[in-house]
Amino acid sequence: MRPPPPPAHAGRVRACVQESVRRLHVAAPTLEVAFSGGLDSLVLLHVLRDLAAEQGFGLSAVHVNHRLQPLSDTWEEACAALCADWGVRLRRERLAPFARGVSIEAEARRLRYACFARTQAQAVVLAHHQDDQAETLLLALVRGAGGPGLAAMPPLRPLQGALGPLLFRPLLGLQRRDLADYACQHGLSALEDPSNGDPRFDRNFLRQEILPRLHARFPGTPAALARSAAHCAQLQALAYALARIDAGPGLEPGRLALACLHGLDAGRAANLMRFWLGEAGHRLPRTAELAEALRQLKDARPERAPLVRLGDVWLRRRSGFVELVPAPSAPPEAWQLPWAGEATLDLPQALGRLHFAPVTGAGLRLASLRGALVHAGSRGGGEGLRPGPGARRRSLKNLLQEAQVPAWERPRLPLLFVGGQLAWVARVAQEWVLSAGPEEPGLELHWEAGAAASPA
Repeated sequence: MRPPPPPAHAGRVRACVQESVRRLHVAAPTLEVAFSGGLDSLVLLHVLRDLAAEQGFGLSAVHVNHRLQPLSDTWEEACAALCADWGVRLRRERLAPFARGVSIEAEARRLRYACFARTQAQAVVLAHHQDDQAETLLLALVRGAGGPGLAAMPPLRPLQGALGPLLFRPLLGLQRRDLADYACQHGLSALEDPSNGDPRFDRNFLRQEILPRLHARFPGTPAALARSAAHCAQLQALAYALARIDAGPGLEPGRLALACLHGLDAGRAANLMRFWLGEAGHRLPRTAELAEALRQLKDARPERAPLVRLGDVWLRRRSGFVELVPAPSAPPEAWQLPWAGEATLDLPQALGRLHFAPVTGAGLRLASLRGALVHAGSRGGGEGLRPGPGARRRSLKNLLQEAQVPAWERPRLPLLFVGGQLAWVARVAQEWVLSAGPEEPGLELHWEAGAAASPA
């Protein structure tokens, strides 16, 4: 008696993955499968192992041990044993214990993708399928997501920046039942994570409670939702094409011309900012925080240089541009450091060093420093000086504002005091009364900023 033919669903899996790999347009790609040992990644690794042997491309796997279940280490060993049996090199990643008070789903995803980013392959291959895409779209809808969120998961995207590895999802055209049929046909036995049945997690709730009811009332719901996500992805691509036009030559590596934003209405300005941040590999901000950031960047007075936090990035307005900068460190604590004539004075808290260079007719008058108590220190409040001949005494606060010193940098600027009087402010001004005359010996001060002094 002849064996029954393989399920029609199972036959589609290999063809779908093979066509997706072909669309990479790379003759011999190197792929690394995110392998949990569950059904989806097990099927994906099995298919790619066969294709790699036939077509000669590089294949490996990565297992991320989240250490959230008692059996996590057992699953890791099972994945390692299977990969060894199949001749697939496995990279193991173990996450540190999770901090209290964080969303387990969100933090696990963030750390997992950080592990993926350490790959040596051209692409990390994920086993997301059509049912996962439907869940992702529903989650985006209930969270009020915009275009990028409603586009759900793309089949191919950069993992972090244009020059890094890719995230590749070749199973988005298949349903979960296709993968189950393939596993049954090939006798594959998958690991079962009990947390997948916990309805406290949003995806599990949608998978168990919502999607089955939608499918019962509207057959073909996962495929329909996946099509909607694809339509949203097309619209989002058009929106980003418009952003490229709006940016024109004003878009440079790490910065965006402020004039590009001033000429746009609120919707197009927000679209341009999302495009710029996304291209740089940053998380896209929420609507309200993006609107507030745009308000501060566009409406601040010309002499101001605001530093604005936007999601996981900081933006600084300077010289007609909005720049991406690392997060500033916490302001230093109050400090004082006596000066006893050294040519170089090392400052505390990684603020750098002060250099004192002998000059004639410039800098602070040397005679004013001799015999006086001189110290470098931080702001205490209420300081001021006269910056030039005939000038009235100005508050340090006003001088810093006029010099367009960003707010985050002001607490880090070293000051020099002579006999308790403010004599010099790094990069801003010095006291005219203490300044050297045309033929007088003086000391010129230079601040060599340290790592904690300012964002790069």
